Amino acid sequence: MLTTSHLVDVSRRNLSWFLKQNSETKYRQNGILPSEMLCFCSLAREQGHQEVIESGRKNGFSTEALMRCGFKTISYEVEPISNTTQRLAEICVSETLDLNMHTGDFAQHASELSDIYRCPMLIDGPKGRKAVQIVQNNLDHLPFAAIHDMSRQAEGRVPNTGRVALEECGLEFVILGDEFAEEFGLLDRGAWESDYNSREEMTRFGFHMAIIRGKLWRD
Repeated sequence: MLTTSHLVDVSRRNLSWFLKQNSETKYRQNGILPSEMLCFCSLAREQGHQEVIESGRKNGFSTEALMRCGFKTISYEVEPISNTTQRLAEICVSETLDLNMHTGDFAQHASELSDIYRCPMLIDGPKGRKAVQIVQNNLDHLPFAAIHDMSRQAEGRVPNTGRVALEECGLEFVILGDEFAEEFGLLDRGAWESDYNSREEMTRFGFHMAIIRGKLWRD
């Protein structure tokens, strides 16, 4: 069952494992929050998945966390940052991790990849409605997906069109909001200091990852 309580329980059970696996992983500015990565990786682990698909690696924090948790990581980025690519490649070789980095528009490859791997999908680009549409189009081949930046308000306090699209499309989802932040928000201290003026501001804009149930969900 996909509920906030279930996600909190799963994350709690896997917290020590996640922290041990990522003892050398440093938060990178404007990345997915560590607590959110805890949830995604914990859920993938408990459902028995060996591979994950990622769209939008930017500075590489989420990619490092995924591969250090032992997942074969298929990662897409439309505008890769050269020093990030180099750093991730070096980590992959030195720690014998499994990472496939690709450049291009993920939307053009999402269906093929989800059909091949049938594994969890993490999207932090493209944003908004396009991200929701990708998940909706591939729901039959996904156990679950996560979309970052799903707060009700985008920057400038305007409605987040991605959140509106998610609420309108009829998918089963849970938002990692206040209850999750209360339990695991201390993991995100580095993000408070680098990306936000306060924890309150981070909770308002930084949390709210959506976890979406796919047709291949494993109870």
